[in-house]
Amino acid sequence: MIDNLGLKIWLWFVTILTIAGNCYVAIISVRNLNERKNKDASVCNHVLIINLTVSDCLMGVYLMIVLVKDVQFAGRYSEFDYEWRSSLLCSLAGSLCVISSQTSCFLMAVLTGYRLYSVNCPFKARHASAKPWIIAAVSSWIISIIVALVSNTTRYFKSKVLFLNHFSSSDTVTHDYVTDFACRLAILTNTSQDIDESNWESVQSFLMDEFPQYAPIGEIGYYGTTSVCMPRLYVNRSDSFWIYSIVMITFNFLSFFFVLSGFGLIAWKMKKRPIKSNNAQKQNAKRNAKMNQRIARIIMSDFLCWVPICIMAYVSVIGVKLPDGVEIFTAGVLLPINSAFNPILYSPYIEAKVKYLWKRIRPNCNQRPNRDAIERY
Repeated sequence: MIDNLGLKIWLWFVTILTIAGNCYVAIISVRNLNERKNKDASVCNHVLIINLTVSDCLMGVYLMIVLVKDVQFAGRYSEFDYEWRSSLLCSLAGSLCVISSQTSCFLMAVLTGYRLYSVNCPFKARHASAKPWIIAAVSSWIISIIVALVSNTTRYFKSKVLFLNHFSSSDTVTHDYVTDFACRLAILTNTSQDIDESNWESVQSFLMDEFPQYAPIGEIGYYGTTSVCMPRLYVNRSDSFWIYSIVMITFNFLSFFFVLSGFGLIAWKMKKRPIKSNNAQKQNAKRNAKMNQRIARIIMSDFLCWVPICIMAYVSVIGVKLPDGVEIFTAGVLLPINSAFNPILYSPYIEAKVKYLWKRIRPNCNQRPNRDAIERY
């Protein structure tokens, strides 16, 4: 499934980091939410963070499914390739990937909107109801689940059929090929059963009843085009579902620019706040520096995740062939970036832990050597 050892090691690292980091932040946020349940502004922030960590944790679950199957199929994946890619578990894994990435994208936009509102209207935000933001979070989940499941329910997204036979050069063929094969078979054998060529279920039923040795084993859908069950983000215009994929990619691209402009405006607003004293000026400068660093990290994380994916998707749809293995690189490196680092970027808990550990393990390079120790040496 994944033949690059370095990529496997990276995937295990990112998977553990994603699940552990997001679970930790979710537990801390739930505990703080219970302690501050009467403060609407705090409730809103914690509810959004909890939803973001749950959505990011689903990416870790998706990666864990792929890695477990990679271990199971080690050294003999070719025996299970078609069976795996047409399986229900592969479709479930791909659906989790879409739900996670899309919900995370929605929630990052909602969080950006909430923090913009808090900076522009700080007094109103303290006493504002959390219900609109909670409704936005719930809507994010509903829309993402619908987007993920739609691609599992209609033939529009079924790209190939697993059809074991001696007549075609490949075991994966189109639905039209199987339909044409069944009609020719019916004519050659004078079979009495009628076939409705426009109805795929009728074609399947005919082959299963009259010629079970030629019955299709399964269909390879939207998530089964690669061994890692990634959604088909890189399409060309010959694919029936290319509009669906491009719409999803375009939304994520626009979402990135909304986050970029939103946090840029927050940084500008923080810088322009009036300052009354020198002491306050110093404190404000420190606060602005920290805020700008966090904003830069959030934007960089979002950029590294979605901008390369969007560019490659647009390049692919105009007919440019992408390198082999780009889907596995996307699923293993690009998509998990936000899920792995969002707990650090959006929550102060892990960031504080990381800074504490960094200070403990970083050698003090500026410390002068002890002269007595040098002389004794």
